[in-house]
Amino acid sequence: MAWGLIHAIYQIVGDLKHQLTKKFAAGGKCAAKDSFSHKLGKGIVTFLLVDFAWVFFAADGMSHVYHIFCQMVTAFQTTSIYGIGLDRGNWFMLIFGILVLAIVDAVHERGESIFVLVKRQTLWFRWILYLGLIWCTMMFGIYGVNYDSSQFIYFRF
Repeated sequence: MAWGLIHAIYQIVGDLKHQLTKKFAAGGKCAAKDSFSHKLGKGIVTFLLVDFAWVFFAADGMSHVYHIFCQMVTAFQTTSIYGIGLDRGNWFMLIFGILVLAIVDAVHERGESIFVLVKRQTLWFRWILYLGLIWCTMMFGIYGVNYDSSQFIYFRF
């Protein structure tokens, strides 16, 4: 029930905000809607609001919601980042993968294709990129210390 009420409040506040934005935009007091800062701000606010609402969705009751929010503020652990289950190599792969995804996404946000962008580069650069991708596939293709090919998801089909 609380989860639905929160989303109803979000809808009402969003409509009011839209009306205020129209008034400010007419006076030239708002940032351009296509600016990076405007998009970033909208993304951060949406992320925080959705996370807030998901606490109510996932909790068993209001006392559990209160407990979750108290734990968010007071229960800090001072363990190493490696204490959550990933070793140094796994963290490297995670950050590398996120970086590749961010670059490809940024290229697509500009309305370009990554293939067209690569095709516009010089021949020597493309071959270094291709060989680098082949090397990454060979080095990281069979991944993990306890890798077992029978655990591969498509092996069972």
